[in-house]
Amino acid sequence: KDRDEKTSGSSDGNNSTEKKDCDEKTNGSSDGNNATKKKSKRKLPKLSQEQIAKLRSIGFEFDSRDAKWLQKLDVLLKYKQSHGDFLVPSNYPEDPTLSNWVQSQRAQHKLHIK
Repeated sequence: KDRDEKTSGSSDGNNSTEKKDCDEKTNGSSDGNNATKKKSKRKLPKLSQEQIAKLRSIGFEFDSRDAKWLQKLDVLLKYKQSHGDFLVPSNYPEDPTLSNWVQSQRAQHKLHIK
């Protein structure tokens, strides 16, 4: 009997309860991850061609990264119209982030031409 008690952890059987609690906690976190994955895999209703056309007609951008990029491009074009070049100073008051954006575009271009 001593041998059985040592392998089970205690004579009152709490070890199996503790293991069950631990398993439930593990399963709970795993289930949470699975729930998140399931939620992200849910299919959204598809937009009709008419809905897409209406959104596009008002200038809606479906990719927010593209929209942000186009906004910066617009600011850069205004800078060029005012200054005649694309040499945006780092302290440009109209848009303090424009200089970094221009540098980033140049760096990304270098990656593509290699």
